[in-house]
Amino acid sequence: MEAVEQLSLHLLDVGKGDAIVIDFPDGSFGLVDTGPSSRGEGVTEWLDQRAQRGKFRFAAITHWDTDHAAGMPGILRRYKPIRFYHPADELPLLEKLASSGDSTNPAALAEEIRRARDKDTIEACLFARDRLDTPEGVDLIALSPDSHVKDELYEAIRCGASWHQVRKLRNRLSVALWLRFAGVKLLLTGEVEAIQYKRMSDLFRAKNEPLHERYGSPQASWIKLSHHGAEGNNPPSLFQYFATQNVIASASAGGANGHPHPVVLHLVASRGGQAMCTRLGQGCGHIQRHQLDPNPMSWIANVSLKQLPNPQQRCYGDVSVKIVRDAAGSTTCQVRGSRTQANCPYGGPSDGEAKLIVTLRPRP
Repeated sequence: MEAVEQLSLHLLDVGKGDAIVIDFPDGSFGLVDTGPSSRGEGVTEWLDQRAQRGKFRFAAITHWDTDHAAGMPGILRRYKPIRFYHPADELPLLEKLASSGDSTNPAALAEEIRRARDKDTIEACLFARDRLDTPEGVDLIALSPDSHVKDELYEAIRCGASWHQVRKLRNRLSVALWLRFAGVKLLLTGEVEAIQYKRMSDLFRAKNEPLHERYGSPQASWIKLSHHGAEGNNPPSLFQYFATQNVIASASAGGANGHPHPVVLHLVASRGGQAMCTRLGQGCGHIQRHQLDPNPMSWIANVSLKQLPNPQQRCYGDVSVKIVRDAAGSTTCQVRGSRTQANCPYGGPSDGEAKLIVTLRPRP
């Protein structure tokens, strides 16, 4: 198929963290999250290549955890993105969220980002329904957070909520992004909580200015799992509301947190979908950490650690989603990893590549 227009989205292998580069059809590019600061060199290699030939439209962070945002000060110092998007960043609120026991300090990170920003950079705080800067023919909109989430956080803090309660509420500030190009839709969930998916999907059916009138249904071809594939952030309702069966997770080398969770992978497999991960199987941490129930997990029950192939053989590395529209108006969505995967027990394609031919036809 001869490409007329092409958009590519790359989930970079930054360990436990997110860093997503989007190549737009007009040659410009954007960045969503940066990963931890320790992985900054790999991210800048991707950006250096693009900065030589295209416009850096925007840099965005989905939430204030360091595994998503710690590299942003360095990005803002090195490059001059036209726009910088972020979730709520009022310092009094962020200082309250950085309670004792929290390994991250969102207030300090937000302040460092303020110092690193170029004076000409256009800054915007993202809430549901906000549109990000994209070329014509590409839609990228925020589905979360709701504008009232900040009020909920302040009220919880005022009422003496525990640190764990506040920490859970903090993730509701996370930005989720919905991308559409050539009829293909992708959902980037940041680190949203399970309770938010209904609210997000309801935006398409709202009584006032429903999104479906402009963008169609919320159905997504691929979803980037929330919180690296944790069970609590990726319930069955995610797949129901967004009618998908294909997912990508960003997980750390060694799988120390057990991500992606086997129950989430089982949901994908039960729907006949594909599961790809930047470090899937590396150290098989999700097998070591989670007890496997052979009844709903019969598709994986007979796998033991000794039977698993060399972890390096099952590591996808960078995962890229490429959407191509040809002159006839047909669209192909191709997802592939920078490393191939052999004999994966989790449903991944054996050659490291998954193809989804989207049956879209040009309107008469």
